[in-house]
Amino acid sequence: MANAPAKDRSRLLLAAATAGSIVESFDWLIYAVLAPYFAHAIFPGDDPVVSLLASYLVFAIGFLIRPIGAVIMGRIIDRQGRKFGLVVSVSMISVGALVIALTPSYDTIGVLAALIVVFARLVQGLSMSGEQAAVGTYLLETAPRNRRFLFGAIASASSYVGQMLATACLAILLGIYGVEGLESGGWRVGFLVCAAMGLIALWIRGAAPESEIFTEQVKNERPRQLPLLRARTRQAAAIFLMLVPVTMGMYFITAYLAKFLSHAGVATKEQVTGYVPIFTVYLILVILVSGFLADRFGGLRILRIGYVTLAVCTLPVIIGLSTGVVPILPGALLYLTVLGSVTGPFAMVGPQLFPPAVRAVGVGLPSMLSVALFGGTFPLIAEGLTAAGNSGAIPWYIGVGAVLGLVGNILVRKSDLVHDSDTEDESKKIRQRTAR
Repeated sequence: MANAPAKDRSRLLLAAATAGSIVESFDWLIYAVLAPYFAHAIFPGDDPVVSLLASYLVFAIGFLIRPIGAVIMGRIIDRQGRKFGLVVSVSMISVGALVIALTPSYDTIGVLAALIVVFARLVQGLSMSGEQAAVGTYLLETAPRNRRFLFGAIASASSYVGQMLATACLAILLGIYGVEGLESGGWRVGFLVCAAMGLIALWIRGAAPESEIFTEQVKNERPRQLPLLRARTRQAAAIFLMLVPVTMGMYFITAYLAKFLSHAGVATKEQVTGYVPIFTVYLILVILVSGFLADRFGGLRILRIGYVTLAVCTLPVIIGLSTGVVPILPGALLYLTVLGSVTGPFAMVGPQLFPPAVRAVGVGLPSMLSVALFGGTFPLIAEGLTAAGNSGAIPWYIGVGAVLGLVGNILVRKSDLVHDSDTEDESKKIRQRTAR
């Protein structure tokens, strides 16, 4: 691979990173959309509502395990290598999906069915924490210097491609099996598809090269990790805060906007749901453009502009949507423009805040804490506010999140950025020394 043409090598690096991201997001969403069809078969209870709630509780547990997974998988990635982490994470996701697909029903093995699915989701939750940390770290250290942010943006956008594929998979399964067919076992096909996608991603990643920076600066030197992490608590806090509005915003648009506007009497759930594919495609485009601009003008500069704009416009836009003053499509697209503008550059700025020896765990832990506390809980908090008659507080809750993101961005200094990987040149030197 060291002697491969630069263009072919870049394509392989990008394919290795994005393939796993697609599988990860596909797996996470396919569980959620198929839960109503398999809940009765796996989770005990005569009441179908109770069974469904049990299946969603398992979904939530996957979020809660992510910070733990960030520590475990992050240390593995920082000690054993970026490629090793990429291979392990996608393997665990694929195996977990296969286990769920093959798990006998509750009628066959009793409560053991639920325990097996819970265990599979815990394994996947651990692996997904490693997946995100490994991808950002790997691309930062291997992508061409002049396209590093674009590569990171493509990897970020690929997660939304996975979500679109999961939605399409559900539509195809419904077309083939119908509701009764899915409930009778057709749901298992969705998880088999995920497992097969994971095998393809594993094959691609198996051909990808290891990061030369890891091999040269970490593998052989084995520096102590804890002192390096303690010296960067401010950077970790910055990552935690910067992800708050991103994770809240994504769940608001993709998972709660329809309910929010329905409760406000502005639109029906069906009307808003029809816009979701448009929102997803548009967000992908914005993320890619932001990555391109970050390569040209600097990632931190684009982030600064994005977080300031996000803090200023989030509250008025969402209040405008809830009152009908701002039309749904242009209002949501405006919000997604700002949200996507910070999502793309963050993929590479985050890993740059830590040296190679602690890069995966340093980025992964605060990221997963933020996602677990503000992303995984968002639908629950929003629904709780609505049930208490305080739906008007939801825009303020999201607005506070946007301000926290700006505070996190302010905590980042230009001098914090670690430039060890700023080097196709350095990578070439490493390969040259290795070849001698």
